Amino acid sequence: MTERQSVALALAMMMIGCVMAAKSDELTGQATLKIFSGRPNPTWLLSPTETQHLRDRISALSARLPKPPEVPDLGYRGVHIAMPGVEFTVGYGGIAVEEAGKTTNFVDAGRQVERWLLNTAQGKISPDVLKIAEAGIGAPP
Repeated sequence: MTERQSVALALAMMMIGCVMAAKSDELTGQATLKIFSGRPNPTWLLSPTETQHLRDRISALSARLPKPPEVPDLGYRGVHIAMPGVEFTVGYGGIAVEEAGKTTNFVDAGRQVERWLLNTAQGKISPDVLKIAEAGIGAPP
């Protein structure tokens, strides 16, 4: 292998690494537990696997809501997930998907996606705060 070929191979490998890193970053989401008033809400990162699982779960939804469910002004209000190009708000039996300036509302039957999201927060946010959120799942708005 010539020196020129070695340099070209090294550059190609660096470019592939950069593309893979960019794709990995795109597949992560930042979750925010909407629970506090007057202080920052806890946040955690979804792994690429968790992010893909969330996208798969939401893609499988078909039942739509005409508008998002009502949520209380104080206390647990759901989970917000931000990803490049799309945002999700999950709570009280509904999922709002905001993409390209359009919002679509889906039914979260049995609050399964919401429960799964709270499970991803274990070990990443305070256990006491997580207990309050889990208790909020059973509370009406």
